[in-house]
Amino acid sequence: DHALFLALLDALEGADSAEHKEALAEVFLLGVHYSGGFPIFGNGAMIIAAMPSPDPSGGIDVSGDFSGWEPDINPMNRDPDIPFYWLSIPHPGEPAAYKYKLVHHRGSGDDWQPDPWARRYGYDEYGEFSLAAPDSNASHLERYHRFAATGLGNERTVRLYMPAGYESMTDLPALSMHDGQNLFDPAAGF
Repeated sequence: DHALFLALLDALEGADSAEHKEALAEVFLLGVHYSGGFPIFGNGAMIIAAMPSPDPSGGIDVSGDFSGWEPDINPMNRDPDIPFYWLSIPHPGEPAAYKYKLVHHRGSGDDWQPDPWARRYGYDEYGEFSLAAPDSNASHLERYHRFAATGLGNERTVRLYMPAGYESMTDLPALSMHDGQNLFDPAAGF
């Protein structure tokens, strides 16, 4: 996925229009989401990318366990033509189970949001957080955007509960529930 990121940056430089750039960025985001998920770890870095709508007027920072939750330490780079943001944070070790959020700076103040493209996530007293990598000693949630629901003729976001130690389990029972966000999100309707 790191090589895909570098290829995307080159492709954005050579793109002939904002529409072309947006299409390239969307294909990249979805491709990484389904391969290993964000953030990308590799070549001594942790890479986070986003394409928010609406575009925050004051930019985006990444904040989390790795930065002491300080909101102004890790500003994301932005493409000059489209609201595509990215940040490569030095990280020489193995992927770590950092909690993090994207801090959207708006004229009315900061808006802390989970990374919409992070595959792994959870909830705490501050709401939803993104998880950089799974912790094998703890359960977490995973999401898959634009999952093709062929029987329904549309796409859905599929959410999974992953129990601690699932990587070592050979037979993992599964239970499918419709309306999964009400199962996991403590702020959901019921």
